[in-house]
Amino acid sequence: MVEVSGPGMAGLLVQGFSAPYAVVADAVSFFLAGTLVGSLRMKPRAGPDPRHGWLSRMKSGFVYLGRERRLLMLGVSSGVFNVFIQAYLTLLVLYAVSSLHLSPAAVGATYSVGAVGGIAGAAAANGLGRRLSPVDAINVGDVMTAVGLIVIAAAAAAGSTVSAALVLATGVFLYSFGLGVANVHAVSVRQRICRPDMLGRLTASYRLISHGTLPLGALLGGVGAQFADPAVIICASGIVLLVWVAALQFTSYRDLAVTGTPSRESVRPEP
Repeated sequence: MVEVSGPGMAGLLVQGFSAPYAVVADAVSFFLAGTLVGSLRMKPRAGPDPRHGWLSRMKSGFVYLGRERRLLMLGVSSGVFNVFIQAYLTLLVLYAVSSLHLSPAAVGATYSVGAVGGIAGAAAANGLGRRLSPVDAINVGDVMTAVGLIVIAAAAAAGSTVSAALVLATGVFLYSFGLGVANVHAVSVRQRICRPDMLGRLTASYRLISHGTLPLGALLGGVGAQFADPAVIICASGIVLLVWVAALQFTSYRDLAVTGTPSRESVRPEP
């Protein structure tokens, strides 16, 4: 509910009271959240084995990921997607306000539509997974995400502000729905393939690869907007991702269809 109502509320605050007041309200909400978290009383859990430092544990995570090629390919693919997704996210507000001439409330409503799409995608992922292999379910989500970006870019060609807002909302819904489907199955595959004793270290290494590309995506979006219209950058991002998904089908990425057991080549558990 927070993801759905928050962006719309932010848009109304900006439109009704101006952006500085919306930022103050956001800061107050973080302060309240921190206060509530600080009030929790939990028993401390046992720390890691002092015989193995954090560098050793980090190294074992990367070694395991390198040997488990299926998960390595999934992480690399996620990293590529995140480059172009972050480029789009960097440009979304600029695109909606400068190119589509939407009001702050309309921009906030668009974000809320995206949150609804993400929830719907996550809800539909289970049914889709019963009909398709894990890799095919991820492919469906990735294609919907890429198509969503292209539809978002098409809003610039709409004849009126209302039409542009509707096309934009449709594209954002498709984009978020696809992400919801792909993310649910990607996390499930990672947990099914990885050895239980390595899951924490594997996840940390995986996320460094998949999320470490986000700054590059932000840079790509910002620099790209200096030379081309945001709609062109967003559309190009969608097209590149469609080509990427197609190219993956000719690599070991297809091995994700086999998710029964961890790789035999694995890091020995620490004593």
